[in-house]
Amino acid sequence: VVGVKLVSVFENPLLESSSPSNFWGRRWNTLIHGLLKRAIYKPTRTFFGQYKFVAVMATFLASGILHEFIWSVMFFTHGCDDASDDEKNLSCFKYLPGKSFAFFAWNGVIIIFEHIVGGWFIFQWMKRTLPLPLKTALVILTALPLGHLFTGDWIESGYFSHYAMALPIVVRLK
Repeated sequence: VVGVKLVSVFENPLLESSSPSNFWGRRWNTLIHGLLKRAIYKPTRTFFGQYKFVAVMATFLASGILHEFIWSVMFFTHGCDDASDDEKNLSCFKYLPGKSFAFFAWNGVIIIFEHIVGGWFIFQWMKRTLPLPLKTALVILTALPLGHLFTGDWIESGYFSHYAMALPIVVRLK
């Protein structure tokens, strides 16, 4: 209508992912994927040549650092010592750094492991035979062992209890 082309950032990752690399590389947050690919993966891959795993880990570690920065800003507490109990419950969550970094390091290891064992017969059979929803469930299960490190701060801070703050507000202009 206004001549602006919209780009889809998420390509249905929770229902159509066929592998961990498909999830992270083609379906989950494609905007940031492109940025990290250009800024971290390609230069690291060029520098280390045949050692693709170094570029993969460097990219996931950079993503972990980026998420740690975002979390530190979002969960920054200032003046919590002087706050009332109600205010402390809403805004004085004590953020513990390193959890997002560990989550992304884990997923980097999963991607490397996928490339190492991806040619094994059982994985090729699973890729050809299993229905997509089952493959997607298996892909998501690879992130679950450390998933609480990524979502735990959001839950503990009460973010999902007050999810209405994240919903867009539509108002009628007079």
